[in-house]
Amino acid sequence: MNISIIGYGSQGKRIHSLIKKKFNKVYIFHPRKKNKIFNNNIKILKESDIVFICSPNNSHLKYINILNNETYIFCEKPPVNKLSQYIKLKKIISKKKIYFNFNERFDLAPKFINKNKKILGKFLYGNFEIGYNINKKILKNSWKGNKTKTPRGVFEILSIHYLDLVNYLFGIKKLENKFYKNNNGVVTSAISKILTKENSDVNIFCSFSSPFVFKKKMIFENGIVESDEKSFKVYISDKNSKNIKKTSLLKLIKNNKHDYYKRYSNSVKDSVNFFLDDLVLKKKSAKINNQISLKSTKFFLDKNNN
Repeated sequence: MNISIIGYGSQGKRIHSLIKKKFNKVYIFHPRKKNKIFNNNIKILKESDIVFICSPNNSHLKYINILNNETYIFCEKPPVNKLSQYIKLKKIISKKKIYFNFNERFDLAPKFINKNKKILGKFLYGNFEIGYNINKKILKNSWKGNKTKTPRGVFEILSIHYLDLVNYLFGIKKLENKFYKNNNGVVTSAISKILTKENSDVNIFCSFSSPFVFKKKMIFENGIVESDEKSFKVYISDKNSKNIKKTSLLKLIKNNKHDYYKRYSNSVKDSVNFFLDDLVLKKKSAKINNQISLKSTKFFLDKNNN
């Protein structure tokens, strides 16, 4: 079985470290480089059985088009970053064996929420604060800070993860965004306000310029699911409490001290394993996953939201 990966940045290296444990040989494709690490032979890419696309966002559709319809494709989020590309993708997606990596769906929070919907009750409110203080020179020299390759900056690198997570868990009815740009015109901070299908509010703040912060909180009728840089916690209403009449106390039922980096790495690992085990090995359909991914992408691209 021929395996290829396109792109060898931080995410490409992370995924490469996972798949090289499963496959003896993994070709790392680069369109312009050929050395001990990279191969620029497009024929090898086209003949691959499985391809992982981890290249800059604006190049995803190009590679999806190049690959034949029998190739299993694992494509990083967002699927595309232009509305014209989205329209083209919708026309060909049914012919492709493709999966889009929105790995936040595999984090501890959505896993717990999906298993305990009846206990948690109605979703009421969510708040996400995600910040990475990326060095200005590093950002300037990276495709993440390139307005052509990444026109929406942090919004299409970080915000899209949590926009999709909300869409995956609760569905989105309305989305409003506000962008903040640096002196080079790159979107370095974004605030998103979401109204879910059940009329609950969610606020998302993502930034390349703020201090490092990773806080997620989702409040339900009967509990709270939250995580930060160092822990993941779940509180459930203790309805048997006698301390306060007619009011339940929150009882801590889960306290996982995995830090952010470990949780993120595990979510990527679980997403890759889902792709390889369920879609490639067991040949299950990715149709439902792709429908949610396309809806998230459409919200992300809609000019009325930006």
